[in-house]
Parts: sequence; structure tokens; C-alpha cells
Amino acid sequence: MLDYIVSIDHSIFLFINQHLWNSCMGFVMFALTQLGNGLFLISLVVAALLVFDKKNALKVIVVSIIAILFGGIIVHILKELIQRPRPLAEPLLNAIKINVCGRELCGMNSFPSGHSQTAFSIAAVLSTYYKKWLLFYLLAGLAAFSRVYIGVHYPFDIIAGSMIGYLSAKLVLAISQRFNIKEAC
Repeated sequence: MLDYIVSIDHSIFLFINQHLWNSCMGFVMFALTQLGNGLFLISLVVAALLVFDKKNALKVIVVSIIAILFGGIIVHILKELIQRPRPLAEPLLNAIKINVCGRELCGMNSFPSGHSQTAFSIAAVLSTYYKKWLLFYLLAGLAAFSRVYIGVHYPFDIIAGSMIGYLSAKLVLAISQRFNIKEAC
């Protein structure tokens, strides 16, 4: 059963990475993948909140950082436990030229995707405080998809990372509301 799931994952990866690839879109996807980079994303969120919502900035930033860190811990534990190789390090895919945009990540574990977790953690937090939920999840989805497109993750990696990000953020939000962190900041 696991072999069947892995073969589906490889097939979807190869379809996206081989058949949808072009260099112009690779550049766009490389830019979008930065929306899953924790330091870049928090900096972007902090700047946006200081410009557009100074009143609530501190509480949203604190909850966002805690959600990213909590989900990140889960992701890193799973990466070490599962130790799934990235596409470029996958022996079954050695014969295929994988399209990569950016750094070639061979040595690190692939499952689950930390960028996807980060993007969906932020999307879940921001959509709780602001009404632009569709925009937040659309950007998170594009950041996650970009990880497959640029050749550094499999589709199931980004699905798992996205779910961890969403669920960990919802748990942090529930705890923050339970302890009135929302009002305390």
C-alpha cells in the first residue's frame, strides 16, 4: 500500500515538474516559494501590520510566531523520524532530469514541507483576524505548490506540511483565545 502511495506521489511530482515546467514560470514560482520562508514571511507580516493595523499588530505577530514555531517543531520531528529524501536525492528518480529553480536541496529530509507549514500557519492566523481569508489561503497554496514546481518537494510533502500548519495554528489560536492572549496584547 505504501509503495502505491509513493508511486502516485512520484507520478504527480513528475507531471508537475516535467510537464508544467517553463523557465519563466520557474522564476515566478521561486518568488512565490519565499512566502513559505519563515523569516521573510514574518518580516512581511510585521511590515504590513505596522502599516495597516498598528492597533492589533502585536497580538497578531505574537500568535503568528508561536503558530509557526509550534508547527515547525512538529515538522522537524517528523522529518527526522520519516527521513524521506528530497526528489533530487531519490534513487528512483536519478535517471530523470528534475527541473530545479534555486538551491538544489539533496541532503535534507523532504516530508513534511516546512515552507508549506509556515505559509498555512500564517494564513490560518491572519484569516482569523482579517476578512481576506481567501487571499491568505490562495497565497499559502501557491507557496506550497511552488515547492513541487521548483523540484524540492513531493505533493504529499506539501499536503502534510499544509495540514500541520493549519492545524497547529488553529490550536495556538484556540489556546490564545482561552487565555485571552487576543485581548491581553
